[in-house]
Amino acid sequence: IVYISNKQIDDAFWTVKQKRNATKQQIKDYFRKLKFFTNNDFGFIDIHNEKLFYQNAKVLLEVVQMWQDLRIKTEQQNQFLGDMFEFFLDNGIKQSEGQFFTPMPICKFILMSLPLENIIEHHLELPKAIDFACGAGHFLTELAAQVTPFLGLYKQTEVKDFYKEIYGIEKEYRLSKVAKLSSFMYGHDGIDILHHDALDHHDKIKEGTFDILVANPPFAVEGFLDTLSEEQRDKYDLTKTITDIANNRNIQCFFIERAKQLLAPNGVAGIIVPTSVLSNSDSTHIATREIMLQYFDIVSLVELGGGTFGKTGTNTVVLFLRRKAQMPEPAEHYRNRVDDWFDGLDNDNEMDVYQDIQFIKKYCEHIEIPFEQYRTLLDGNISDELKQYEIIKDYKADFDSSTDIRNLKTKKFFKDCDPLNQQIELTKRFLEFLRQREKDKLYYFILAFTNPQKVIIVKCPSGNTEQKQFIGYEWSAAKGNEGIKYIGGDTLEKIITPLFDPQNRYSTEKINYFINKLFLNEPIEIDAANELSSFAAIVPLVDLLDFSRKDFNKVISLSAKKKSYIDSKWELVKLEEICKLYQPKTITSEVIKENGLYKVFGANGVIGYHNEYNHEYPEIAITCRGATCGTINMTEAKSWITGNAMVVQPLSDRISKKFLFEILNFTNLNSIITGSAQPQITRENLGPYKIPFPPSEIQNAIVSECEKMDKMVEEAEKNVQTLRIKIAEMLLKLNFPKERLSEVINKVNENIDPQSQDGEVFYIGLENIESITGKLVGNPITLYSTIKSAKTVFKPGDILYGKLRPNLNKVYLAKETGICSTDILVFRVKDKGLAKYYSYYFSHKIFNDEVLKTVSGQQLPRTSWTDIKEIKIPMPPIEVQNKIISEIEKSEQQIAEAEKIINSGKARKEEVMRKYL
Repeated sequence: IVYISNKQIDDAFWTVKQKRNATKQQIKDYFRKLKFFTNNDFGFIDIHNEKLFYQNAKVLLEVVQMWQDLRIKTEQQNQFLGDMFEFFLDNGIKQSEGQFFTPMPICKFILMSLPLENIIEHHLELPKAIDFACGAGHFLTELAAQVTPFLGLYKQTEVKDFYKEIYGIEKEYRLSKVAKLSSFMYGHDGIDILHHDALDHHDKIKEGTFDILVANPPFAVEGFLDTLSEEQRDKYDLTKTITDIANNRNIQCFFIERAKQLLAPNGVAGIIVPTSVLSNSDSTHIATREIMLQYFDIVSLVELGGGTFGKTGTNTVVLFLRRKAQMPEPAEHYRNRVDDWFDGLDNDNEMDVYQDIQFIKKYCEHIEIPFEQYRTLLDGNISDELKQYEIIKDYKADFDSSTDIRNLKTKKFFKDCDPLNQQIELTKRFLEFLRQREKDKLYYFILAFTNPQKVIIVKCPSGNTEQKQFIGYEWSAAKGNEGIKYIGGDTLEKIITPLFDPQNRYSTEKINYFINKLFLNEPIEIDAANELSSFAAIVPLVDLLDFSRKDFNKVISLSAKKKSYIDSKWELVKLEEICKLYQPKTITSEVIKENGLYKVFGANGVIGYHNEYNHEYPEIAITCRGATCGTINMTEAKSWITGNAMVVQPLSDRISKKFLFEILNFTNLNSIITGSAQPQITRENLGPYKIPFPPSEIQNAIVSECEKMDKMVEEAEKNVQTLRIKIAEMLLKLNFPKERLSEVINKVNENIDPQSQDGEVFYIGLENIESITGKLVGNPITLYSTIKSAKTVFKPGDILYGKLRPNLNKVYLAKETGICSTDILVFRVKDKGLAKYYSYYFSHKIFNDEVLKTVSGQQLPRTSWTDIKEIKIPMPPIEVQNKIISEIEKSEQQIAEAEKIINSGKARKEEVMRKYL
């Protein structure tokens, strides 16, 4: 704390008296607030230099008076301070040497994706955290803010004790001071900011001790290795890949190896790097990917667009990683295992050599080479059958054209050999060439295959507008309006982005939720119907590496290789090997009746009746053409199956028909559907489709648990039906005086075409309203731009009613302000207290039967306000209405609980499958 004399305060006061009406006491208070600014350590103002102090007094007092209602030091995040830092950094400290400050939305997203609550809850001691390229300290202050609530929940300790376990490292002196100031202003004084080279040793930074690591390290920095001693350079395996230390620019690769050194077992990381880290083919980048695969579990790869950092168009990716838990490293175990397989030991030692043999079989399935053929390579031979595979031919062509072989053929000793011995020598060398490459590929396949969870791949859209909506902000260069602008509001807390919800880290509608779950090894999928599926996919890590190429550089793709099988520890078999596949004789629509002796199963289940049957027993029937292609039905005994279905009939009792039905429903038949105008499945593409083939006892266990799920869903569906009948009967029994619709509600006359709007609006279409329940589905929010002056039609308490048949039962009681489809009538109830009663009444059959009488039009049958305003509806006393609403709400709560069971049926079955398969 720097002492300020009364004389200095007096002089400062008179300096600004003409411009600011402030008392001496106020000035003293202002100086007390600003005492940390006068600390030389932060380099803002030297209070001991009186001349400099007097020169700055006027400006200083203007600043503090502007901030008089703002706490300079606070334990809560302050948006004003955040924006101020962005401005100072952008305009004062120029970004250089590949350093770019991480925008707060990206910091928040990364930290909301990490399992911070789980780490705090389950660590016996306070976890240690680090940002080893901390810049202005954005990650550090955000980390402290996010962890603080969990400390209060799980730890009997002072929050400040955790701050002492947070470290920041920054090589640029000015930035390290800014980071110190930032942590001070947010009340995170204990955070230790070190002005140091993160790649160099520091006594305070103990390797293998950090539980959380977040960073946006610099990239493309020349001569960065020159600043390290030879002893420090030798601590990096990547140094072995570099011949020209002075001109090497791959600093980002060394930061990844440094993360490997710093993280404790099971430590988690979120690191921003250029996407080239995943694909560049130079030896340093290849070795970096080898480090990632050997020492980390890869949890997620999130691609960020070129507009993420404003001043650079570099495409970046966030690596979400977890340090391997076991010591020694599992990579060492698998390296030894692969060495054993390729040592060519005799069959007497087969039980020892071929431990973990399932990994070889999985590799063979992945590259689609039979295990028995591939095994000849392990035994030191190449079978004639193996030589016929394209990948082996590619290897041979590469071998023949290599410099070593071309040089060999010019050597005298080789020329002196007869053709047979020449061929023997070439075969021997090719075998070694092939074995070395396959040894490497098999090793990294096992590392990828044993990644403990699938990987969530997130791809940023390519269009500029879509990119802005994806990251939730844009950069403005307009004079007087420079800097970051959030989509959704003026502050970060209002940002709208699919990446995260700033108000709820566990929002199931955001990408960070799925990353968090995968960090915890919880099985989770993104359904195709989920809107996030346009950005994200959850795939096995092995599908991100291409093992089918002769040049295997461990490139990690952001697009998964499509495959027509599922992962399982059990043997995968082709359907045609265990099932008979055929399309039955079809019948014409003329002979299908509404009533008859036997059910007819077509593309959409039961489509009618017929007096004959063509199948004695229940069968599995897959729709093989049309819009519902790929739908799987289990038919009934003595039924007719039409030719629109492919029957899948087990050839023996080694495979259960019920298990086959469940496993086919679990798989993704979309991968084998051909044709867009007329989708179809044929015997040719269904036959090679592979499914797991577990033992009978596993099949039976799966069927038993799935049947339990089916019974639960069936009971829940019956309950829903009973409860909805109860609600309908309650409304049918109303016997009170009736009034015309126009006497109790007003129609909102204004219609707005949503496409004509220029602004940020809440839009609801008919597709967003669920029949009967009146719930919103899909994504009703539509952003047209960031202008905030869009016109609206409805407001909270209004009733939205679909006027287009068959949507007359689509009714929504608005909770928001917004606009809607022109196919929706907006009702405004004169007595607002009755809105809920009317919304229930309008959604049920009694009212809809009356509306149906008013519908006109053939192509687009619809009603209108003019047609329905004369309909009379019962008007019970208010106490009766309240009782009706109370009873309906009870029933709907029960319906909601039953629907949870129904909606979770598929997910529960998937859990069963993953457990056993």
